[in-house]
Amino acid sequence: MRKILYLTLLLFSFVGVSNVLAVENKVDDLETLRTTEEINNPAETNQSETSQWVEAVIEEETQSSSSDEENKDNITTDSIDPQAMGGDGSENNPFTVSSYSELKSAIKSGNVDPVTNIKYIQLLADILVNESNSADLAFNRNTEINGIKDPSQPSTPENYWYLNYSAVANGTMFKTGTSGLTITLKNLNLGSDSYSQNTYYGFVRVLSASTTLNVENINYNIQRGSQPFFAAAGYCTLNISGTSSYNSPNTSPAYGGEFVEGFRYVNFKQGSQTNISNYTYENHAFFYMYGAGDLTVTVEKNAVLDMNSSRVYMFYYGAATVNQKLILEDNAKFIYKVRDRAGAQSNVLVASAALDMRLAEGSSFEYLTKSRAINMKKLNVSATDPASFYVGKTEDANNFSSPISAGSITITNTGTSLYQAITNNSVVQSAVSPNNRVTFDSTNYQNKSWIKYDPAMSIYGVSASSTVGNRLSQVLSDVQDFQTNLVNGWTFRTEFILSKTPYSDSDGRLDQTTLTNDFNNQTKPDGVYTFTGEDFSSSDSATRGTLDDVLAQNYYIYGRVSGTSNGGSGSTLWKENVVEVPKHISTVFPMALSFLSDDGPLITKKNDYFLESYSNVPTYITMTKVTTGANSDSTIRLVETLSGDEGLLQLDILAALSNTNTTWSMANDGAGQTLELSPYFETNSKANLSFLGGYTGSFYIEKQVNYQVNFKISQTKP
Repeated sequence: MRKILYLTLLLFSFVGVSNVLAVENKVDDLETLRTTEEINNPAETNQSETSQWVEAVIEEETQSSSSDEENKDNITTDSIDPQAMGGDGSENNPFTVSSYSELKSAIKSGNVDPVTNIKYIQLLADILVNESNSADLAFNRNTEINGIKDPSQPSTPENYWYLNYSAVANGTMFKTGTSGLTITLKNLNLGSDSYSQNTYYGFVRVLSASTTLNVENINYNIQRGSQPFFAAAGYCTLNISGTSSYNSPNTSPAYGGEFVEGFRYVNFKQGSQTNISNYTYENHAFFYMYGAGDLTVTVEKNAVLDMNSSRVYMFYYGAATVNQKLILEDNAKFIYKVRDRAGAQSNVLVASAALDMRLAEGSSFEYLTKSRAINMKKLNVSATDPASFYVGKTEDANNFSSPISAGSITITNTGTSLYQAITNNSVVQSAVSPNNRVTFDSTNYQNKSWIKYDPAMSIYGVSASSTVGNRLSQVLSDVQDFQTNLVNGWTFRTEFILSKTPYSDSDGRLDQTTLTNDFNNQTKPDGVYTFTGEDFSSSDSATRGTLDDVLAQNYYIYGRVSGTSNGGSGSTLWKENVVEVPKHISTVFPMALSFLSDDGPLITKKNDYFLESYSNVPTYITMTKVTTGANSDSTIRLVETLSGDEGLLQLDILAALSNTNTTWSMANDGAGQTLELSPYFETNSKANLSFLGGYTGSFYIEKQVNYQVNFKISQTKP
């Protein structure tokens, strides 16, 4: 007895196709926050660490500032006269002062904020300090003086009160009376047309060990007694922040000392902008550390220090054992312009045997002169991918053939990229690769207008876009503004990294070493993909790179250019950007499936039924509804399990992947089973379809059934 049953199965599905989207975004330069080392060691304090000329000048005042122990008598806890000043000295209710007498009362008070342990003083008017070395202006508590007029308005000199001084230049304005204090002065004008005098010992004379002096947003214009900062005790720190100007004008009489003297740590804080015009007739140095104390000047991340000075020395010392360091952090700028000086002496970088300098990524150092020759003495530079290093004449210096008169400069490449050492008309070393060094001396800078240590090749940035479609998901990337002088014999290539996670820290600083290692290593971290462009030979033919089969999501893109020659190899720094690969969902279904039942199990009529993903994300397919067709034989009934009854049909669809099967029961609308298809470029993106089940019944004639099946396609797992 022959049993024949034909099935035509119509499959309908919801197919979503996302729009193609290309995104190109610029990521700002990114830097590492440096924490200034704080060293408090009063045991090493030496109150006599002063130069001979300083001792001679301050001899008349030693009784009032000889030691911390004597100055303890200046501390007072007198009750506050509410008619003399307002507030209680706390952060939310600072002392408000409008006169010199009120300022003295506020400083004498023992009140501090109970939480911060700082006394807060707010100026309400211009104040003139008309006496020198007043015991009432000795700081014995952590103190902050704020001269802002209107806190809701920008912090500019027009919005600062004046704090002026009219006593002797050899005297003292403010001073410290206790060790270990933190003193802060901010938003102040110091000096005016009427009062252009201050003191040779700074507007805060630091006489106590381990003092931290913070100055922020200071507009300093002093003609006589123009030395802003002075410390006569050990282990003191000066922090300069905000936007500040320190001006000692080129008018007579313009007398002043060093810009900073005696502080062991001088920090131009992160993001600060400091302009200094230090043009006076006295003394030799710009940064001066007397005694045996070391001196470290740090220009922190993204800070700009722009100086012009008539001094003979940039760095000076008071003892032969002193160590002096200059540190430029990420993207810091250090500009020192040598101004003319009576007697036409040469300018000397450092008085001691050597100056050690550290240049961080993106930093720049410029040492410029118009007419006075520069003696470099001995400069040792550790250069970790700086933007530039330049010593030489200014652009307006005519007929100045040899601005560097003596000394040597040794630069060690401690970074990851390739550099070159050049002069104005010759190459000293065309390629300084990582862990190598170059030395400038009289053999290569004599009769040269300038010397430079610059990247041998560079890029401005990296760009990226994406293209998606059916079985298409790619990232296209290119470098921006590739520059190099290395042409003959060099071959270049663009290199890229696509990453799900950033290689930059919270401050935007890229981990150049890890980027390079991950690119070079065959085993990549999860979510990291590398690709390259084609080789090229000149700076105007840099080629893009393409990465195919990319999973949809947001990525970080990194790019650089590497170069090789017979003489060596190197690369630019990596640059960062972001790119979005949008989701594209498309799934291919067969329009119909057929089977035959002939005295046995169901037989699928064809072997090439399949369900395939063209998407760039995983997709999840669920059977949602089975509907019997209008022309289906009504005597045939779908069941989950066959029994002895006639006319029963068990019909299941099997979706087979390489490692798993999914079975949909048509009698139960798929029974909630879900098939997961991988993106088109991965294994298990295509499932083979077949039937399972059976039929009960005896027929001598052919019968047909047909069903319509709906599926749901989702990018989210049910």
